[in-house]
Amino acid sequence: MLPDLPVIGILSHPEGGVSGNIPLSNLAEIAGALSSRLIIITGAQDFEMDADPASCIRLIRLDWRGGSSPLSRAARYAILQLRSSYMILRRARDAETWLFFINGQNQLASMIIAKLLRRRVILVMAGSTVLSLESARDPMTPVMAAVSRVTCTLADRIVVYGQGLIGEYGLSRWEAKISVAPRHIVCVRPSPNARDIAERTRTIGYVGRFSEEKGVMNLVDAMPEIVAEFPDVRLVLIGDGPLKARIEERVQQLGLAGRVSMPGWVLHDRLAGFLEQLRLLVIPSFTEGLPNVMLEAMCCGAAVAATPVGAIPDVVRDGETGFLMESNAPAAIASTVIRAMDSPHLIGIARVARQYIVNECTLSTRVAQYREILDAI
Repeated sequence: MLPDLPVIGILSHPEGGVSGNIPLSNLAEIAGALSSRLIIITGAQDFEMDADPASCIRLIRLDWRGGSSPLSRAARYAILQLRSSYMILRRARDAETWLFFINGQNQLASMIIAKLLRRRVILVMAGSTVLSLESARDPMTPVMAAVSRVTCTLADRIVVYGQGLIGEYGLSRWEAKISVAPRHIVCVRPSPNARDIAERTRTIGYVGRFSEEKGVMNLVDAMPEIVAEFPDVRLVLIGDGPLKARIEERVQQLGLAGRVSMPGWVLHDRLAGFLEQLRLLVIPSFTEGLPNVMLEAMCCGAAVAATPVGAIPDVVRDGETGFLMESNAPAAIASTVIRAMDSPHLIGIARVARQYIVNECTLSTRVAQYREILDAI
């Protein structure tokens, strides 16, 4: 970080869990390289960075707990808006540019304050809150859709991870101020003794939040058909979330208890050890940005099968760097998994995918992309 560079702030409000920590760390590393000082306001209580007072990073934490009913959620949302707005107005007033990140499209009050202070505002779309709520049939969907339209209008720049997300997220009316720039930096390093994909057992993996929009229940429902084709197949479900109990119940109902393991959340520094044991990582999401774990799995030599949502098709080209599913219906998942496991090109596909990560997902590449975005405002 150089003294003649601007002060940059990041506002990020992941709703519980640890799944937002790596994306936030990636964006913070990029912003840190472009700023003289970095201010991070986040609701992730377990997020850690070098926040020593003598350093150039200032970390401000906000308590966040989601409500169980629409009324309590609305009340907590309003309180969070007020607190984050206060932080921008009083405790982080010197930031010249604000990056609104995870759930940033919901932070209307905070964005208004930043605009009133005449700060540059960049909305970095880590995903679509509206699509996530819609897939879960959440009654807050219409409200958040209206809020999102206003924040997209107020933002000086909108960043998405892939060109296809402009239409998928309903952002076409703001296309003139949209930039395509992933924030992904793959720092996972597989063991030098990691086995080649051809030597790995038939182990399928899922890593992420156990929630409706991730399609994890559909993956479990696809397993009987996969087992019928490959009796030795195993499934590892890494993560946690509101669907955990339902998943455990469904595994029992389908008679899969002996071949499905659920180790819970895995610390990021241990994740490579799991990924390098997989033959195939499955991403059956209804909506996505660009999943970091997908890139990490590719780096660790695993093949990937995913739904063609978000920026996934920008990276996963069917039969070249991975396998794309027609949909995330159980039958489509099973068909793609079987196709991938049987593919005579599986080894070559995994190697090409890994080389793509090594070449593209570097800090220098991402910093150059974001420097262009800042210069364009």
